[in-house]
Amino acid sequence: MKERQKGFDLGWVSDSRNEIYGFAILWIMVFHGYDWNKFNYSFGHTWLLPLRSFINLGNCGVELFLLLSGISLYFSFAKRQETLGFYKKRYLRLFPALWIINGGYWFYLFIKDVLEKGIDVPHAGGHFFMRATQLSFWFGNDRQAWYVAAIAIFYFMYPFVYHFLFDDAKKTGRRVALLVVFSIAAMLSARVAYPDMYKRFEIAATRFPIFFVGCGMGKLVYERRKISWAWLALPLTIIAGTLVLCQLGYIRWGEVGPQDVENFKQWMTDKAVWRYFLGFFGFSVTFLVGMLLHFLSWKPLHAFLKFFGNMSLELYLAHTMLFHVARVFWGNGHFTFAQYYTVVLAAIPLSFVTMKIEDAIMRKKPKKETLPAA
Repeated sequence: MKERQKGFDLGWVSDSRNEIYGFAILWIMVFHGYDWNKFNYSFGHTWLLPLRSFINLGNCGVELFLLLSGISLYFSFAKRQETLGFYKKRYLRLFPALWIINGGYWFYLFIKDVLEKGIDVPHAGGHFFMRATQLSFWFGNDRQAWYVAAIAIFYFMYPFVYHFLFDDAKKTGRRVALLVVFSIAAMLSARVAYPDMYKRFEIAATRFPIFFVGCGMGKLVYERRKISWAWLALPLTIIAGTLVLCQLGYIRWGEVGPQDVENFKQWMTDKAVWRYFLGFFGFSVTFLVGMLLHFLSWKPLHAFLKFFGNMSLELYLAHTMLFHVARVFWGNGHFTFAQYYTVVLAAIPLSFVTMKIEDAIMRKKPKKETLPAA
């Protein structure tokens, strides 16, 4: 134990992985209260403005998801580098959740296409298929479950990324940097050359760098490498600096309502670096939360976060789907606080049941499947 205290053990992030997932999904769902409904989480109190700024940056929870995914995939793939088995396990944990949670809603849209919009059955069925495979994101304009469309691509890429990064261990750091720089350059080029395409894909494609960083970190976390405590100054500076910049934005524009983050975000978006900035912020939050959870050994806190973390994907899908369903009954305007959090609460049992169904599916896999859990 004393040896661990000599530095920050990167393995702490893996130890608290499910808790960090839980933190991330709760952050995202609270954020969507702001993003979708413009809730003001300062509740009129000046002293709550920093908390409001942190909540309003909650789309960064996706960065936590992708960083942890890149790290966790190393654990799944490194011991037994069987690509087909890896794909099978990953996609069996991804698409059943998507289909169970969204299938009923998609069937409603299918009926609506046929009866209200007059679309013939084959074409309406084609729409259903596109949603079920998430090709509707890449070849349409359907962002409801964009995260699944993105992570499915990341899963497919991972075996190739793994070999590129780790077959020559001496070049891992340079190759991570190469992937990050190349992905950023590609998206900035697309923003100039194909602006319409960029607008459709940026929510997913600009997340490649943080995923690549997670892939590169996987081996370091797996080997429980230690870094000097002095390095913690970097994430702390990034987090504190971000919140200060948000407050300066609030003071500078003096807008009524939650405009601090929006002004800061708009400026960063105009410079085409908003998503990449979120990568730095998300990286910082991930390791800070991992450290705090290591030292905060209060079991109820860990159990609470782990409960949500174990079904973080299902919660992400369920609360977005139920939000769209609720709009059928409550209209397309902003929800009240009570309405939105009714949706969030309803997503919890749906996610829990879905997770149990997935567990039953996974238990039926052949016994020879021995890939470690990610």
